[in-house]
Amino acid sequence: LALSSREGQRLVDLARARRRTLMVGHLLMYHPAVIVMAGLVRRGRIGRVRYLGIRRRAFGRLQGGCSVLWDLGPHDISIALMVTGGRPAAVSSIARAFIQPGLPEISFTAIPLVGGALAHIEESWMAPLRERQLLAVGDKGMLLFDELAADGRRFFLFAHYFDPHFQYQDHPGYGFASPRPGRVDGSESLQE
Repeated sequence: LALSSREGQRLVDLARARRRTLMVGHLLMYHPAVIVMAGLVRRGRIGRVRYLGIRRRAFGRLQGGCSVLWDLGPHDISIALMVTGGRPAAVSSIARAFIQPGLPEISFTAIPLVGGALAHIEESWMAPLRERQLLAVGDKGMLLFDELAADGRRFFLFAHYFDPHFQYQDHPGYGFASPRPGRVDGSESLQE
């Protein structure tokens, strides 16, 4: 919509003066599951939000002249702020271009929010599977919206809390007690 807050303010003023509705295309903010998730978070269903993760990945959908961050990022950031009700304390992002020079196909964005929660956004056009997931983790439970779930079950509420005194119990069925030597030895941690 605009590349600077000054341009954005001019558009808002112009729309107000002409009595027009001005809005950006953040369509996922109108998705019923995202609206329900934001409502459950606001009502405290999962307690205080600690972490919000968004993952959107697919293969081969390159946008000519546009990076994955500029194509998907604004929408995902708007969802993160809507669901958490938070404000960014900072934003950092790392992205890489492998196919289109200067136009990244993968990006990872971290947004620490005022109050201590963290939002993390992963976007990629270089993944073998399509994924669209939104995960909200609170101190009393979690919500997961998996838009492309194979079994058709797209919305999950994990209604349990995290116990800071929980002790992990090893179980032979997990394969941790394998008699075979590990694939990584101490020298791996010394690599530069």
